[in-house]
Parts: sequence; structure tokens; C-alpha cells
Amino acid sequence: MIVFHLSLFYCWCSSKFAILCLLFFSWLDEAEARAKHTEEEIARLQKSLDERNQQLQASSSDAAKYLRDLDDLTSQLTSTKATAEASAASAQSAQLQCKALLKELDEKEQSLREHEARVNKLGEQLDSACAKTNQVVGLHMCGEDSAEVVQGFAVAIKAGLTKAQFDSTVGIYSSYINRGICHHEDTYKENSKFFIWGRGKVTTLLRTKVEGGKNEYMDADIDRIHEEWPSLG
Repeated sequence: MIVFHLSLFYCWCSSKFAILCLLFFSWLDEAEARAKHTEEEIARLQKSLDERNQQLQASSSDAAKYLRDLDDLTSQLTSTKATAEASAASAQSAQLQCKALLKELDEKEQSLREHEARVNKLGEQLDSACAKTNQVVGLHMCGEDSAEVVQGFAVAIKAGLTKAQFDSTVGIYSSYINRGICHHEDTYKENSKFFIWGRGKVTTLLRTKVEGGKNEYMDADIDRIHEEWPSLG
């Protein structure tokens, strides 16, 4: 009887143990399944994290590139601004120079008009003749170059040139006035001629033909006259 009960107890214990074993193995399988699912989820999340990391790195690279481009554009803008400021300064300087040149041109034009007025007065000469001898005893000349002209006339007056001879033999040539009295007639001491020459300024030349066919030039700058007008020799 005792053996029977022990057998029953053994059977009950065996069944309980078997149930416990089944429950344990079932829980173990479920735990393994959950662990596998967790590993798969971790792998998926790791892959997603890697992808996001790559995207972040690409975005960082693009951001760095954009920053470099922005720095380059900033440098170009700064250089362009400096160039524009330099161009503006140069344009302002050129404008000031143009104004200065225009002012200088106006001054030169005014000076030229004044000089032209003085030159016009240069031709206004008054000769005084002696009533008895009809020789020129004085003259008046206007203009800044009148001293040289008067000097030439003084030589002619000293030589005894008459008023009529002045009128027929004196010619005026200068870079400012283009008028004169006939100077081709030989009315003084046989083929003598008096000239007033000008190149850049009024200069005087007195040429007289003397015996022996030799020409004499009475002027303060004879060498230059020979160099510039060799045909007069």
C-alpha cells in the first residue's frame, strides 16, 4: 500500500515537474524569441542610426561647404566694395581734375582774349613827322612787345628814314597780326628795306644795302635771325 502511494506521489511529482519543465522551456523559447526580436530591433535601429549619422555627416559637409562659399562671397563682396570705393574716389578725383582743367582753360581763354586785345593795340601806332624834313621824329606803340618794335623803329629813325619811306618800306610780320604796309619798294638809299619780323614774338630786323653788295643786319639777335631766316643773308 505504501509502495502504491509512493508511486502515486512519484507520478504526481513527475507530472508537476514535467509541467514545470514545459512551462520553463516555453518561457525560455518566448524569452529567446523576445531576445531575437530585440536584437533585430536593435539592428534596425543601429542601421537607421548609421543612416542618420551619414545624412548628418553629409549635411555637415554641405553646411561646411556653404560656410566656405559664404566666406568666399563675403571676401568678394568686401573686395568689390573696396574696388567700388576706389573707383568712386578715382572718379571724384578725375571730376576735380576736369573742373580744374576747365577753370584753367577758362583762365587761358580769358588770357588769350586779353592778349589778343593787346596785340590788336600793337598795330595802333602813331608816327610823328618833322614838318621841315619830313623825317620821323617819334612814334608810339601799344602792346607787351612794343619795346622791341620801338627799338627797331628807333634804328630807322636814327638812320633818317622819312615818313613816306616808313609808309612804303616797313612791313609788320608776327604770329599775332597778319597785316602790313607794302615793303617791296626801294625808296631809301637804293634798295634799302626795313622789316619787323616775328616768330612767336615780335622781333626787329633792319637790313640796309651798302656799297660792295654786302648786307648788314642791325638786330640784337643776329645769329638766331641767320639760323631761322638764312634766305635773308
